[in-house]
Formats: sequence, structure tokens, C-alpha cells
Amino acid sequence: MRKLNRRLGQKADFLNVIPGDLVLPWMLSALAGYTLLQGILGLGWIWTVVLIGWSWLFWLLLAGRHPHRFFGQMLTPPRLGRARWRQEGR
Repeated sequence: MRKLNRRLGQKADFLNVIPGDLVLPWMLSALAGYTLLQGILGLGWIWTVVLIGWSWLFWLLLAGRHPHRFFGQMLTPPRLGRARWRQEGR
């Protein structure tokens, strides 16, 4: 039996190369890197490309295929507690 849609159940990607959840962070890091390295520090294009590529690889190592495992640690869990007062009204 053939599947009608081979992409069903797979994660989104960009041009079949970049995972879809990494496109926005990589674009932001490229824009910030270009602004900082070229605009403010005045470094050459080689250093700019190398450092932006390093930031992309670093982000890929942090996020990987399961970004919730890394970034989920940064969220504070909700505080659960019991109420000792009775509900009035109704």
C-alpha cells in the first residue's frame, strides 16, 4: 500500500536542508552578526562569514532535533498549591 503524502508526519524544513524551526534563529543571528561584525567592528567578510557560521553551528548543537529538551530547562515550572479557603457564593 502506498502513502499518499510522504511528508505526512515529518518536521517542516526549508529547501530540504535547514530544519524549519532553525530558520528564524539563524536569520536573526546572521543579521545581528553582520550588523555587529561589519557595521560596528569593521571586520572583513571572511571573519564575518566564519563567525556567523560558527554561531549557526553552535545554535544547531544547542537546539538539534529536540530543541525543547534544551530550551525547556530555561522555563520556570508553574507553582502548584492548594487553597485553604472555601469558595463562597454559588
